[in-house]
Amino acid sequence: MTLLSATPMREEEKYCANKLREYLVSQGYNAVFKDGSDPPDIEFTVDGHRWAVEHTQLFQYVESGKELSRNYIDATNLAVEPRLLEKTNGKRKSGWRLALYGHIEPKKFKLIERTAIKSIIADSIDPFSIISSQLAELIKVEDSNCQIIVYSMLPPSSKVPKSKSLSADIQATIDYAFQRILTSKAPTLGQLKEYDKRVLLIQSQYMFVNNSNLTKSVSTHIALKNGIDKIFLITSEEVSEIG
Repeated sequence: MTLLSATPMREEEKYCANKLREYLVSQGYNAVFKDGSDPPDIEFTVDGHRWAVEHTQLFQYVESGKELSRNYIDATNLAVEPRLLEKTNGKRKSGWRLALYGHIEPKKFKLIERTAIKSIIADSIDPFSIISSQLAELIKVEDSNCQIIVYSMLPPSSKVPKSKSLSADIQATIDYAFQRILTSKAPTLGQLKEYDKRVLLIQSQYMFVNNSNLTKSVSTHIALKNGIDKIFLITSEEVSEIG
């Protein structure tokens, strides 16, 4: 039999493993963990029982011609801020606030960036009037430090992928993201039959996820949960067991 070697955990996996261990200890369990053989990502020993733990992150997804995570959209949009600061350094007379709405195609994004630079250097909002307010809005503010702050926002009409629900619908957003997770992780965990427990460890990257609304998603997608014995949710505030 070929033995699989351990695979070093990524930083986010190690962070969540430590959080789960602290939670289990607080509940009276004796818990330790080590690198998994990928799969699983992490191997826990809890009161002498072996747990296979798969780590994943829950993102918000939106339909924008194609399915995109909110994190990807935000990272793309917010990356413009340092470029605006650099290209207008020493030339700004006011502070500026730029709001970017959703995923913007590259050609339009470059136009927005060029036009914003032109407005900032001219100290006038007029050049930016050619940009649709559905894509971006630029505001001039009184600010002695002449700061530029970029905001990444979703258009009010944005929707959950493969759904008629608006992205503002928290439960629909979580249901879709959780379904994606189960489709990916349940088959992986299901094959690890040599472990006593097969565990899904979800790290929230969507600020509105909590125990209650994720429990509702578990009920909605119970048929996809086969092969998973336990689910834990890690948010910025707490660790909790779901269901």
